[in-house]
Amino acid sequence: MSIIISDSDPLIRENLTEFLSNSGYEVTSVQSSQQLLDAQLLQSVEVVLLDCSKDENEVLKTIQKINKLNSSVIVMVMLIEPTIKRLFKLLDNNVFYILVKPLTLNDFIENLERAIVRYQENFEFKIFQKNKNLILDVLAEKGLDLFPHQKILETTS
Repeated sequence: MSIIISDSDPLIRENLTEFLSNSGYEVTSVQSSQQLLDAQLLQSVEVVLLDCSKDENEVLKTIQKINKLNSSVIVMVMLIEPTIKRLFKLLDNNVFYILVKPLTLNDFIENLERAIVRYQENFEFKIFQKNKNLILDVLAEKGLDLFPHQKILETTS
């Protein structure tokens, strides 16, 4: 699993990079949103961890650009002061997981792993729903019904 960490604080970048690398993740760290938005870099990553302690509008713009460049990436943010308004803005912009600072490294890795599992479950469910709907559409076009027993039950009740 590959992760990009974007944080302006070099100590946080260094500590998280070392910790995640030692935990088996492939980690790249950048200090600015400009570096983060390198399309080639974003195409090869599965998780973006973004610090949200700076300008909120800039962070939201960055998240929107990330989603345009790689819609399948897991966007996680770290913030210090989570207000309801701020949380909703982040969630409205497809942020998948929000971490509240301060975090211990163990709490951090637990939350990261939980986010990855939830994302994969959500992704697999969306694929299942899409495939199910495609199959039902094809069957309907051919005049076939995958669930004829439901019609029998509906007409007899």
